[in-house]
Amino acid sequence: MQNIVGLGSAGCNIAKSFAKYPEYTIRTIDCVEPSGDEHFRIKKCDSHEEYETAVPDMSDFFSHVKAVDEVLFIIGGSGEISGASLSILQQISHARLHVLYVKPDISLLSEAGRLRERLVYNVLQEYARSGKFERIILIDNPKLDETIGGAPVIGYYDQLNKMIASTIHMINVFDHTDPEIGTISSPIEVSRIITIGMIDIETGEEKLFFPLTNAREKSYYYAINYEKLKKDKELYKGITVQMKDKVEDGGARIAYGIYSTNYSSNYCYVVARSSMIQGLVLEENNVENS
Repeated sequence: MQNIVGLGSAGCNIAKSFAKYPEYTIRTIDCVEPSGDEHFRIKKCDSHEEYETAVPDMSDFFSHVKAVDEVLFIIGGSGEISGASLSILQQISHARLHVLYVKPDISLLSEAGRLRERLVYNVLQEYARSGKFERIILIDNPKLDETIGGAPVIGYYDQLNKMIASTIHMINVFDHTDPEIGTISSPIEVSRIITIGMIDIETGEEKLFFPLTNAREKSYYYAINYEKLKKDKELYKGITVQMKDKVEDGGARIAYGIYSTNYSSNYCYVVARSSMIQGLVLEENNVENS
């Protein structure tokens, strides 16, 4: 993904978390900061519906986006500005679009907020499923909080955003790198609704950033220190045992790749893919429990 576009407060902050990686061109859109080369200020509106029709011509702002480019469009579902999503996406529809949708804690939203979030959440998934987007990546803030083991109040969202950005970046790097060994291949074309996560290399415990159901495929990216790859004779055996356990769990096609890194710590990232619209049962349960 050469281009990152963030919409709204959450989307902009996550987009800015990619700034440490030189591979990306970052653009942000909100109704607060003044416009500039890398930021577009749209008119503040009073409602979700008003934002749908208030998006101006942004062709100059997106002049750097070419038809061969990939764009990651980032949006949080709780803000009224999310109503501008489809109008903005239409203006960059010539590119290969990926959407990152961050689902808030539904139990903390007002009834109007829940309805607004549900609309955006479902519509964006429908667009991905129909092939208008390459894929939609779903992130659930409460699940992400569990994954990182919580965070202090000061800097809370910064830590969550950095986790999202670093995970997407590393998976993107590995998708453009040949593994030392593995079975990674192109995903099934219809599996466009996905989430990402981590697994504990020692235990095999899997922590997805969203509780994806009906996963058809899972890909595991083992990021292993180069020296360990050279010297550890039991490493490959341990990884293959983990992968066989995942296969025996059933339900999803399993693939993996082992990649050499210069990091002192070792990590494993996972991408889970589904062709099914997510969230109807999950959302009803959240509303009932609130």
